[in-house]
Amino acid sequence: MRLHRGILKFAILLLSVFLLVVTSPLLPPMFHSLPTVVQAQTVEERQAEAFQLNQEGKQQLNSGNFQEALGKFKEALAIFQEIGDLYHSGDTLNAIGFSYTNLGQYVQALEAYQQAVTISRNISNKTTEGLALNNIGKLYERQDQYDKALEFYFQALPVRREAGDLNGVGNTLDNIASVYQVLNQYPQAIDFYRQALDIRQELSDRQGVRNTLYNIASIYTTIKQYPQAIDFYRQVLVIERELSNQQGELSVLASIGRLYRNLGEYSQALEFFDQAFTIAKEVDDRGYQGSILNSMSTVYRRLGQYYKALQALEEASSIYQSIDNKDVKSSILHNIGLV
Repeated sequence: MRLHRGILKFAILLLSVFLLVVTSPLLPPMFHSLPTVVQAQTVEERQAEAFQLNQEGKQQLNSGNFQEALGKFKEALAIFQEIGDLYHSGDTLNAIGFSYTNLGQYVQALEAYQQAVTISRNISNKTTEGLALNNIGKLYERQDQYDKALEFYFQALPVRREAGDLNGVGNTLDNIASVYQVLNQYPQAIDFYRQALDIRQELSDRQGVRNTLYNIASIYTTIKQYPQAIDFYRQVLVIERELSNQQGELSVLASIGRLYRNLGEYSQALEFFDQAFTIAKEVDDRGYQGSILNSMSTVYRRLGQYYKALQALEEASSIYQSIDNKDVKSSILHNIGLV
């Protein structure tokens, strides 16, 4: 019995000495940091898990699986919040908002975006704040609430500029211009598209430049300023050819042809229609072939070349019969009656 008590006292003494040594300031720093290292490794592992979930969510988004993406993003957010990672929490809330938006659940989307704004402001993350504000603007634009959309786009713009996010600035400028275009406020729309165009060119973003040029051309077409529209479409045409985008090239050639037709410059119109028709045959776009032939027939009729007009219409009619487009076929039959 005394032996057992002696062993117990000795064990207690050893434990006391061990604790005294471990907590001693004279002990090398590596021993003091052992618990912290273990904890840091755990945080890193959890963060890596959240990153993986976010990546899987993005893959689901790209596949159009918005509900599945939402689930992944929510799992990632829970981990980021658990480990106190506010930076990536804000980014993930933006992704959650985007998922809800695509699911048509706008109330939940707005809530997620607003949380992203709050978090990013608290940690001075201008990039995420600007994206969230822009996303709120897009959300309102999607619901045809254009005044609210502009309100948030104009909040996003200086934030994205302050963040040095040039691509984001370009996107927001395009969005502002798009709203003004829908509202038929064309001078403002052109002004903001031109600002966006400058940034796209600075970034050497050829697709972005093409899209913005196309939007400007479409406005000039709408307000019947055809020479300006042609100028911008010609710039689009150069880029479509650079990108080897035949379908885009076809569309632009046909648009330029129609503009020259509207201006009464028929030889120019036929030149562009001919180029468009050649590409339509190369890409086997039967619908476009018929449409271009129909447009060419109008030009021939105005030139008094009725036989050519009739030939073009008959060829167009044959094409539309082969693809069973009854609406256009009816229009062509009407045009044949005019020849």
